[in-house]
Amino acid sequence: MIAAAWLSIALMLGGPGEPAALVAPEAPAVRVTRVSAPEKALRFEVTVPASAEDTWAALTTTAGVESWLWKDARVDLRPGGDWLVLYPEGKTGGGTIVSFVEKQRLELRAMAPEWFPTVRRERTKAVFELAAIGPTSTRVTLVQTGWKTGKEWDDAYEYLAKGNAQLLEQLRRRFAAGPRPQVITTTPRTASGERVVRVETLLRQSPERVWKAFATEEGLRCWIAPVVHLDLRTGGMLLTNYDSAAAVGGPGTISLEIMNYVENEEITFRVKLNDRFSERLRREDGHLQEVVELQRQGDGGTKVVSSMVGWGDGEEWDRAFDFFARGNAWSYQSLVKCFAR
Repeated sequence: MIAAAWLSIALMLGGPGEPAALVAPEAPAVRVTRVSAPEKALRFEVTVPASAEDTWAALTTTAGVESWLWKDARVDLRPGGDWLVLYPEGKTGGGTIVSFVEKQRLELRAMAPEWFPTVRRERTKAVFELAAIGPTSTRVTLVQTGWKTGKEWDDAYEYLAKGNAQLLEQLRRRFAAGPRPQVITTTPRTASGERVVRVETLLRQSPERVWKAFATEEGLRCWIAPVVHLDLRTGGMLLTNYDSAAAVGGPGTISLEIMNYVENEEITFRVKLNDRFSERLRREDGHLQEVVELQRQGDGGTKVVSSMVGWGDGEEWDRAFDFFARGNAWSYQSLVKCFAR
């Protein structure tokens, strides 16, 4: 919803977009160790409820990566091959395969998120190691080295300390809760030529359960932001902030006016752009809305359809459109993960 939770998941491979004052969600099943000597490093460890063979396939095949990380990926398992996720508008994240030992070790030259341009360009070394604990349990260790000095490097180190923990948590959940449901983003036009950012996903939960993720503060905190204030009524407001120490209404607050809703079926928000966007766009955002539909399926599950409409014209609006096309996909991935817990 509205380029929300996607920004909090940086990952070593660099998601699309750029951060606000955000941190990645906690991943309590992943042990994180900050190493300062003899070489600065980040070390992550998680137990995956799957065989070493299945875990290896999830890390080293295109279909495997797409089952837990992102719907489009390219993995070419050879030295010098790609280990990439392919985001909209030509954006990429991931790295280059340096070496591997079948079912044991995978080394990458990893790209940082694009808002750390120097770190992304110069890369770090990321080594995944797998150790079978039993027939259906594998210990996965990720060690990231190659850190240099300077503020950007220090900021990337701290950011990825949480981002890579979330990466391994997603891998663990893939086997604990099943493959990642697909989130599909399209950008159709109406008959009159107006642009739409549409995001769709299927959840196994009923519309009544899914509705709580949109209509309660507890539900929204699961996938939108840690700070939430909701006044659920026509003309009410949804206010969020990604800084858990911030107050609603302070810097970084995102404001969405509730235009209308029908319980368990749909809700429409008027989107008020915050100070991340130019003064011009904030003046012209009066028609920008997100319409969320919860469509009951024959198996009792829910198809969630988000349509964002009301776009302006010009290069600035084109960039905003691309931003939300990428961002809303990440947001609804967070919704999916919320229901997979």
